[in-house]
Amino acid sequence: MGTFLILTYSKFQLYTDFVKTQIRNGVDALHREEPDSSLSHAVIIDGKALDFVLQDDLLQQDFLSFALRCDSVICCRVSPIQKAKVTELVRNQGKEICLAIGDGANDVGMIQKANIGVGISGMEGQQAAMASDFSIAQFRFLEKLLLVHGAWCYKRINFMIKYFLYKNFVFGFSIFLFNAYTRFSGQSIYADWFLSLYNVVFTSAPVVVVAVMDQDLESKSRLQFPQLYKRGQLNSGNPMTHRIISWMLNGILQAAICYFCVIFGYGYGKIPDRSVGRMAGLFTIGTTMYTCVLFVVNFQIAILIQYWTWLHHFFIWGEIIVWFIFLLVFGAFPTKVSGELHRLFISITATSSSFYTVTLLSTVLALLPSFSVYCFLRVLYPSDSQIVQEREKLQGTEGFQIRSSAFPSRSELELASSHDGYPIVGSPMQGSLNTYDTFEAQARPLQNKDKQRSWHTDNNQESIGCNGIFEMTRSCSTQRRTSDMCYNDVK
Repeated sequence: MGTFLILTYSKFQLYTDFVKTQIRNGVDALHREEPDSSLSHAVIIDGKALDFVLQDDLLQQDFLSFALRCDSVICCRVSPIQKAKVTELVRNQGKEICLAIGDGANDVGMIQKANIGVGISGMEGQQAAMASDFSIAQFRFLEKLLLVHGAWCYKRINFMIKYFLYKNFVFGFSIFLFNAYTRFSGQSIYADWFLSLYNVVFTSAPVVVVAVMDQDLESKSRLQFPQLYKRGQLNSGNPMTHRIISWMLNGILQAAICYFCVIFGYGYGKIPDRSVGRMAGLFTIGTTMYTCVLFVVNFQIAILIQYWTWLHHFFIWGEIIVWFIFLLVFGAFPTKVSGELHRLFISITATSSSFYTVTLLSTVLALLPSFSVYCFLRVLYPSDSQIVQEREKLQGTEGFQIRSSAFPSRSELELASSHDGYPIVGSPMQGSLNTYDTFEAQARPLQNKDKQRSWHTDNNQESIGCNGIFEMTRSCSTQRRTSDMCYNDVK
């Protein structure tokens, strides 16, 4: 029996060393490869070899680092436990978000170990679908689930987080400025009901509607240009931290503009504001400032919405109407209920000309900086999704003859080993968009010389640069500089 155990251990060690040698040979082959090589690599490992990998911690690390450098990894003839262990290995030790998809009971462990589980309901039962986060009827629906709904959800959640922080910064910093003005006495410029209902009633509905229904691009555009999904995977553009900080700074600036416009507009409460000669009180100024804050945060989200429906109009403008209805209705309650807000709006605030002047002026001045920056970046430094948005608009604009054949099909945008970089179509028609082979632009950023070059058409029209998706001629009313699609296709 002892000899048998020693022999078994020797075989185990022998097989482990063999698998380790194979992995190291693969890693060495990747190191010897040219940095700019366009070759794709794949790893194929069966269940027996995978057993040795999963039983050695050091070998697990080597295998994971090797597998993550390859384009595809195929694990064949593996058990359900091995599926779950490999998924857990990638999830726990890799930096990527792990998605698992399966259609049978043997895939349940793998689906549950992944960050995101997708189950296919079909011939093998409903076990995988019931254990998953998302359920689809056929495997081909995964494409739309990721490229369309996944990208929309990523954008919506991204916007919702930033907007929630922004609108609370606008509200909170206006309170802070007033406390600084009063030597931090602790007196709030807003009534207690205003503080309680800000996030619950007056600013909650618009961001929820946007977080549920907003669409930056149509589904057919996202399917036609799957490279747009890669930008979310790589977190391209400004990092999330930088974007959150920019929104916070914008909120602080807008709060300061609202505060000083109201304070100066009412002359620090020392100037008679009405014909009867009464001064503006604390809650008169507070109600005006609160109105300015609500106008600013609701108009800010209206500026950034990219997909309008009747629900967006209903909730954004409805929130403002609800605010005035609240002032009228709550102010009509007895003093025991309404307190300092009793008939405040209808008798004092609404009869003051300063209320309307200050509200309009502070709203415009507060929104002007962010709107100007937004327009500047969209015109001079557009993102790829913004360029595709213009393509969608130009397709439906009268006077622009856009041929459907001028745009590459999805099969032409699939991952390939090499492309020639020649135009897909010949001389464009006047006012059309010229599509060029975009693989080079997807695989690498355009060099400065590429950005500055011009393409000349047969009718002597000079185009003004390739943006990696399509190219505009000077006959188009909107001229756009380069915005390259500088990432590989979705794998």
